[in-house]
Amino acid sequence: MALLKRPKMRSKNLHAVWHRLIASLNMLVIVTILCAPAASVANVVINTDLNAERSKKLQIVMFIHADKGFPFYDSVVDYSKAVSKAFKAKLDLYYVPRSVRTRFDIVEYSTNIVDKYDTKPNLIVAPLWLRAEHDFIRAIEDRQIDLLTFNYQIPDSLLEELGKPREKYKHWLAHISPNDVQAGYELTKYLLAEARRKKSCNDKDCRYNIFAVRGFEYAAVTKQRHEGLVRAVNKDAKANLLNVVNGDWKRKITADLMPTILNRHDDIDIFWASSDVMAYGILDGLDMEQPSYYERLAIGAIDWSPPTIAYIEQGKMQVSLGGHFMEAGWAIQLYLSLLAGYDFEPILGTMIHTQLSPLNRDNVKEIGRFLKQPKWQDRVFYQWQDSAKKGQFGLAAKAEIFDHIHATEN
Repeated sequence: MALLKRPKMRSKNLHAVWHRLIASLNMLVIVTILCAPAASVANVVINTDLNAERSKKLQIVMFIHADKGFPFYDSVVDYSKAVSKAFKAKLDLYYVPRSVRTRFDIVEYSTNIVDKYDTKPNLIVAPLWLRAEHDFIRAIEDRQIDLLTFNYQIPDSLLEELGKPREKYKHWLAHISPNDVQAGYELTKYLLAEARRKKSCNDKDCRYNIFAVRGFEYAAVTKQRHEGLVRAVNKDAKANLLNVVNGDWKRKITADLMPTILNRHDDIDIFWASSDVMAYGILDGLDMEQPSYYERLAIGAIDWSPPTIAYIEQGKMQVSLGGHFMEAGWAIQLYLSLLAGYDFEPILGTMIHTQLSPLNRDNVKEIGRFLKQPKWQDRVFYQWQDSAKKGQFGLAAKAEIFDHIHATEN
């Protein structure tokens, strides 16, 4: 359903009347769409059949591939709920149990959930699971439900098989994710700069020893962030990668590794971690074994998880790259703009990469204070939609957070 456009008018009075009429009708179109029952926007053709019940809200189903309480996904959920609430969309959350987080079981679990709805959902928002990508996308396509996926950089080899969103699978509307190779690279470069700042020696004579802790060995994001680490090390003649161990995205597993790590390596300058949670394990180990090491260490990770704020304020961590917790909420925003007749594909494409931003000592006071107790403002979300009408799709976490901060203060 395209929004109405104003024809040319000779009379100024007629022009003003027509302008007010069109504005009213366009608002009616948007409200009607949001209140309509399930309808697909595959191929970006807005369903014009609005004769069914209009009292039902937009129904969104979101799958989370983590336990409730995992800091990063807590932020994902909090932001997605805020976006959905602002537009009165119904968001149902499902935390996928550990027992079915396998390539063989996760698709069956997800489709069983979807099939229980009397009226099928309008939209599914979900991460992709390694080696189950094709089966999951195909299963949702078969049910003719719109799909937006997030938080997983699809490898080029897999993308050749899947095709880009809207190519082979018309209901798969877009995929939004950080460039995890670039994230691993940027984290390494930042920590090398911090190590140079801390180490009191001539750079010509210095070496900067890095010890890395990465996530689950077979996860694509683990491999991609590790690839970025290696690229950065290879580009810096003074950087030396001592070792890489698997922390499996677990704080305790990482903490349990620390006595052995510190016993074998007394010359570490940098601790690099694939996620904030594993960085916490590094800090736990240092607190128990070698708290004096903080003076010379540069420690950083990825995720912007709320507990990280205190560690940066204390000087125990130097940086966390993040902002991608907003991707699921942005996916909902993109879908709403599409329903209103403003397609993001000509501007963003359907494979959308977001840029991670550093949380550090320079901005932790303002951004960190907000992230501890976020107060998402509906009017900022409405402004997002207004900008989308002009082809401006805001996908910059730091800038949007400052908008919410300023909206809270005013």
